Amino acid sequence: MVFLALCAALCTGLAAIITAEVADRAGGPLAISRWRSLTAACVLAGAATLVGHAIGLGHRYMPAVAGSSLAAAVVGEFCLNKAYRDLGARRAALLFAGAAPFSVLVGWLFLGEAPSLAQLGGIALVVAGLVLAIWFSPLHRGQGARHNESVASIVAIIGGLCAGLAQALGNVMARSALRDGADPVAVMTFRAIVAAFAFWGISMMLRAAGRQERLTPPRSVLAAVILSACLSFALGNTLLMVALKSGQTAIVTTFAATTPVMLLPLMWWRSGRCPSPLAWAGAALTVAGIACIAMAPMRGAVAAVPPHGDALTAPGISAPAAPATQVARLSHPDR
Repeated sequence: MVFLALCAALCTGLAAIITAEVADRAGGPLAISRWRSLTAACVLAGAATLVGHAIGLGHRYMPAVAGSSLAAAVVGEFCLNKAYRDLGARRAALLFAGAAPFSVLVGWLFLGEAPSLAQLGGIALVVAGLVLAIWFSPLHRGQGARHNESVASIVAIIGGLCAGLAQALGNVMARSALRDGADPVAVMTFRAIVAAFAFWGISMMLRAAGRQERLTPPRSVLAAVILSACLSFALGNTLLMVALKSGQTAIVTTFAATTPVMLLPLMWWRSGRCPSPLAWAGAALTVAGIACIAMAPMRGAVAAVPPHGDALTAPGISAPAAPATQVARLSHPDR
């Protein structure tokens, strides 16, 4: 169970690294989001069909799930892919991990879910980890310019935090449908389909308005984007669902949220240089904070959905009978 959750986090990390490496050549975050969402919709619908799983979603669930998709799988995915381009995989994944404390705050403000002291402590650890890893950690310099980090602008940091906030808002909207008995696989698939229609619709409207944009990036870039989507959506989410079925949700969620730490050896492998000790310390603090949030019960809470990996499909991976607000992800960083 733990091994499967760690493998899911590794898949998310690989997807984040791949996406960040091609972000500058893909034509912008809209192009990445467009193809990732289409890949997610095809993979999820195709996989469900192959295994004979019905993916019908009742009409009463559609408004909540559609709203969840627009918040997390459209706004969140776009902001996350923009953060990959502007900040790199390491810092984007850390900021996206802000979905965990944001979910606690959103649940408190809108659902009356009073956070426990352990969860407040977890929020403090996440904030400390983000500050340490982003503001005090030296910029990573790889052996090639493609893996070099640039100075983080306030706009880029706000964009990364917006990805986490959008994910948290999407979680709250999806929880109502899951709590009422909506099928998690159907929720995942419907979210991805809504996001695909939204991104492709936006692209068509921009082209009609006279914006010249290449719909299809170069083949090598397109292959990398599709591979990252398959790693996070198909393989990562499948491993996580199997882990959730056989283990405690809080424990699985915590180990699946180790993507910020998983990314560091992956960056070392891809760039040829080890990230700084402060980057490791910041990632460890962030994961520790997510663990506090995921493991601690919340007073008066309803069933929660732990996000994972990316913004597109995260809320569909947990059964509605999960313990209270166990929100932890990354990831995305492959959204």
